[in-house]
Amino acid sequence: AAPTAPAPATTAAARPPTPTGAPSAAPPGLAHATVTRVIDGDTIEVSLGGATRAVRLILVDTPEIGGPVECFGAEARDFVRALLPAGTPVALERDVSDVDRYGRLLRYVHLADGRLLNEVLLAEGYARLATFPPDVARVERFRVAEVAARAAGRGLWAACAAHSPAPAAPAPAGAPSAGTPAIISLTSPVSPRGTARLAARTTPSASCAIRYVTPAGTVSDAQGLVAKVADAAGDVGWSWTIGSATRPGTGTVTVTCAGASASAPIEIR
Repeated sequence: AAPTAPAPATTAAARPPTPTGAPSAAPPGLAHATVTRVIDGDTIEVSLGGATRAVRLILVDTPEIGGPVECFGAEARDFVRALLPAGTPVALERDVSDVDRYGRLLRYVHLADGRLLNEVLLAEGYARLATFPPDVARVERFRVAEVAARAAGRGLWAACAAHSPAPAAPAPAGAPSAGTPAIISLTSPVSPRGTARLAARTTPSASCAIRYVTPAGTVSDAQGLVAKVADAAGDVGWSWTIGSATRPGTGTVTVTCAGASASAPIEIR
């Protein structure tokens, strides 16, 4: 999620943290920090070495709370707030990259009980898996947590219809090969600075790429538009932020898996 101003505290009680998520043996040499506040479901602020730093959790994406609040965004933030009140000690682990384009540290966050916060969010259904190479060391382990949460209908997988695409219809006679992706859902219309989400289905484990062309005819280089691999059910998805200067009109999103492509219009308002 892009940096957002802190949302006001909600009156509803956050869901108590649960023990879902396997403890992980923490590697040596981690940076030890203290939580100062929770910004949203996938971004926290810590005190580290005498400085205050924002930390973006690797491999997860929680619904947005900046601007229009997305389904389960407030719940994800409140869950993390309940798990990490100010003053909570955490250990930070780097993958490959140090910071993102906003200057936030990119880290796995180790909890005192040995679990990884990133994995807990996936296992509890507060986040979706989001891959941004080269920071993918734990992607397969995290994918297992997401698949289990989805199968069990936890969190956003039950609460948010946009995250629960219907099964793909059987292919008609003469249809393209099984590798041809089917676009199951796409956010449209979407506003500048809003988040677009696309879900597709293809052959399990197929390598897929996405291409978004803006209404002006420009190929977008937004952070979320990266190559991914479909999961064991053949599902693959992306989310990205529409640029603030994007003019209204109709653009195009194309998903290509194993050499076959499917396209859909996306309206920007």
